[in-house]
Amino acid sequence: SVNLNFLPFACDIFIPNAFSPNGDGLNDIFRPTGNVVLKSMKIFNRWGEMLYESTPENFGWNGIYRKDLAKSDNYFFIIRYEKPVPSSVELLEASGVVFLMR
Repeated sequence: SVNLNFLPFACDIFIPNAFSPNGDGLNDIFRPTGNVVLKSMKIFNRWGEMLYESTPENFGWNGIYRKDLAKSDNYFFIIRYEKPVPSSVELLEASGVVFLMR
C-alpha cells in the first residue's frame, strides 16, 4: 500500500510565460494560478509604460491596451501574492516577462 499526504499549500505560484489572446478560448488571458492569494498584478511594456493594473474584480490581462490588442511582444509583469505557510501568511512578489502572441 501507498500513503499519500497532500499538503494544501505546498505548491507556489504558476505564471505562464506566453499567452495568445486570439479569441479561441485557449490561453486568451494572462493569469497566474496556484495555491496562493493573488493581491495585485501590473503589466508594463519595454519602455516602462504601465498597460494593465489588476482590480479585485479583474485579475487577468486580456492583452487589451487603450481599447486595442497590444502587439506581439514581450511584456514585463509584477505580481504580488500571499502564500500560506504553517501558522502564517508570507507576502511575496514575482516578476518576469510574458510573451503576447497574436
